[in-house]
Amino acid sequence: MIDIYPTDIIEQSYNYVEASNSVQTGFEEVGEAIEEDKASLVLIAYDSQPPEKTLHLPWIVSKNNVPYVIVESGSRLAEFDHDRSQIAATSIETNPDGVEFTEFIKNVRSLNQEDDIRKPDDFDYDAA
Repeated sequence: MIDIYPTDIIEQSYNYVEASNSVQTGFEEVGEAIEEDKASLVLIAYDSQPPEKTLHLPWIVSKNNVPYVIVESGSRLAEFDHDRSQIAATSIETNPDGVEFTEFIKNVRSLNQEDDIRKPDDFDYDAA
């Protein structure tokens, strides 16, 4: 099971999304941004319903080398899209300039690698 990320990482993620001028919200939009190589960071709601909707997102973002953060609340993600009350995922499509964001992404990628290590070795993710 993938855990919710540390609070400081989650708060920084929300701040980057809020500051970004190019945000995609919702499962389908985020999936398209990932597959079209436009997403620079993806936030995935831990409490999304039904959970099957987002279970494969960590695999997809890892496969496409996109850093991701597991956040606690889809309703908090909905703050970035006032038409919805719950959002399963959000992505930033532009890289904020600066060393801070670059360092933040390095930290997120190391957490992503820890998640990858916890995946079962005998499961064929490409066949899923």
